[in-house]
Amino acid sequence: MPENGEESSNDTRWPNAIPYVLKLGNFMETSWKHSVSLQASSTVYLTILVGPFCLAVSIFFCLLFSLLHLQSTPTGFPSSPSCRFPGPTTLVASLFNQCSTLPPTPEPWSPDAFLDDPEVAAQRPEMDAACNLWEGRWIYEPESYPLWTTGSCPWVETGFECEALGRHDTDYMKFRWQPHGCNLPRFNASDIRRRLKGRRLVFVGDSLCRNQFESALCLLGIDLPNVSAVIERTGNNLTRKVDTMVYDFTDFGFTVEYHLSHFLVGFHRAPADAPPHIGAVVNTDTVDPLFARRLFDENPEGLILVLNAGHWFTPSKISHQNVSFLVNNQTRPDIDETEGFRLSMLRVADWIQQWPAKAANATAVFRTYAPAHFTGGSWDHSGGCSETHPTLPFDPTTPSDLWQDPSVLFAQISRDAMTQPEQIRKPIINDITNMSYSRSDAHIARYWTGATGSDCSHWCLPGVPDTWNEMLFASLTANNIL
Repeated sequence: MPENGEESSNDTRWPNAIPYVLKLGNFMETSWKHSVSLQASSTVYLTILVGPFCLAVSIFFCLLFSLLHLQSTPTGFPSSPSCRFPGPTTLVASLFNQCSTLPPTPEPWSPDAFLDDPEVAAQRPEMDAACNLWEGRWIYEPESYPLWTTGSCPWVETGFECEALGRHDTDYMKFRWQPHGCNLPRFNASDIRRRLKGRRLVFVGDSLCRNQFESALCLLGIDLPNVSAVIERTGNNLTRKVDTMVYDFTDFGFTVEYHLSHFLVGFHRAPADAPPHIGAVVNTDTVDPLFARRLFDENPEGLILVLNAGHWFTPSKISHQNVSFLVNNQTRPDIDETEGFRLSMLRVADWIQQWPAKAANATAVFRTYAPAHFTGGSWDHSGGCSETHPTLPFDPTTPSDLWQDPSVLFAQISRDAMTQPEQIRKPIINDITNMSYSRSDAHIARYWTGATGSDCSHWCLPGVPDTWNEMLFASLTANNIL
């Protein structure tokens, strides 16, 4: 796995330039030798003419190549850290400072750009239902964050605790989210536990949902008087291999649950009339029965359902695996992952409208797409994320690299699907995409427990998912659900 600034071995940004570089090197080597040959034959006059001409041509092509390379570098990428020209061209290239054997020196990080102005803060109103919680900025507040510490929570798996895995830079834990339009109340675990009495807080989705679920457990466990009174009902251990977990906070009368569902809709073997190469289908005609069929069996009135999806709607998990979409009972290999995601989210939104009468007071929440931040390749092809602080300025319309998952697009698709005008029951949108986009510093990265690569999808705990849950509880409180 390459370190920050090193060149990926499978970099494909300018493969067509390589033959020209080699030709340029051969040309210059030939010119060099030709100049020496002319000197040996005492043809001094010809050498004086040809030598400068060859040097000028070489300088021209070097500059041309450098400009082409700079233009071909995508927005957000550093220039290639090394330009390995053969022979004497290395000397020529170095004259123009376009190629270097060292990565560019990053600008030193300063917390000044992430501090809150006390005068501005004093003028902001307190949070209410009208405040847009999702437009804001990150504030560096090391005296108050993180809300819980590494090793203090018994309900987080080792793979998420980056500090325990050897990550010693801890500034990524020390930021809070500040909406532009209001002041959030400080997170109070005791108050939220009291408000959750009689409730079922149920997280359903992929492994990013589990990331948020474990964060919620740890937040709700802050200053808990009796940890032993929190009981896991299913008998499952807290590992990534478990599909269902139910934690009962018996002293407070509420449960926190997690149910794995990669797509939120059905996923099963392809029907008999599907094309021979299709082995399985994502069924956009129905929600995933593995979580939906028993969801309302227990305490439907107290249900708070938090859903997410998106990270499995990619070619590497669908089309490259001979998986297709089932739409109106027809296998549709012509539908791509983006359209399949849209149809799936529409199905989930329709299902929420059809909840039974006994769930009339239940609440649905949809958490938008959590951005990934792979730079230089995918997770298993030299991709990484080595930042240690948030990025500024933040503009979600300009992704930082070409391998970024389509977070902005998928977030908008899910917002549109969940907030259609004709819907009676509109889910609350836990709109974490934009706020998380500038937090490439807070992923597990090279500290993950996998054999190879980096994890720039999941997040360190304590960390950014704690903020997602702070905002979740703030939204539920502002809307008088808690």
